[in-house]
Amino acid sequence: YMIDTTVGLIVGLANKGKITEKQEEILVDLALSQNSKLLILSKHYLNQPDKFLIHALKISPSTVAQTLEEANAPLDAIIVGGGLAGLTSSLTLLDRGASIAIFEKENFFGGNSAWAS
Repeated sequence: YMIDTTVGLIVGLANKGKITEKQEEILVDLALSQNSKLLILSKHYLNQPDKFLIHALKISPSTVAQTLEEANAPLDAIIVGGGLAGLTSSLTLLDRGASIAIFEKENFFGGNSAWAS
């Protein structure tokens, strides 16, 4: 039960944009490996997700610091739109070694192409 609760708390923080995808991955891995410190935090801060996050990020400082450093790295390009053109440009840039960010207004990628199938 505590693992499920902890993962739910982490996913809620990610959905609100409070943590990066990498931070979410790290925290979920800790929860699934039954990290006792993280499970205790989720038990006591279940109704205070911001406080849970403050303490949870302290569990593995080197990993979290590396994640924050990667998140603050400069981008070579920002792609606006996750449609066919945006995804194609993203792949081309990634193949050439660029660092990018994709912004999409919908909850899914594909743009109008998603409706074609």
